[in-house]
Amino acid sequence: MWDERLPLVKCNFQQIEHVLINIIKNAYQALADNFSDDRLIEIRGEVTDCSLHLTIANNGPNIPPEILKNVLAPFITTKSENEGTGLGQSITEEIMKEHNGKLEICSEPTSLTKVTMILPLSEDT
Repeated sequence: MWDERLPLVKCNFQQIEHVLINIIKNAYQALADNFSDDRLIEIRGEVTDCSLHLTIANNGPNIPPEILKNVLAPFITTKSENEGTGLGQSITEEIMKEHNGKLEICSEPTSLTKVTMILPLSEDT
């Protein structure tokens, strides 16, 4: 669900595109382990007084708590040895920091895994 009046954010669109692609790719890969017919990737936008929140959620397996607490650190991955380096999320977080934003990840049993990009609104909004 998108608000058609989403405000402007000041950003390097190529870097933010990289962040979005990485998060959506991770969500898609997580669904490979969901063998049900109800695979889901959901993208939502929300505006607060000072920021834009883009949340990408999926119903793949949850991230184990011991990995979740460090998931934004380099070389941390939920993938097998030949599938990933564990650098994607740490690079993504660094890009968000460069934009004065942040990344929040929530993954609890019986709930969707959610990655939220939070970007400050442009002063021109």
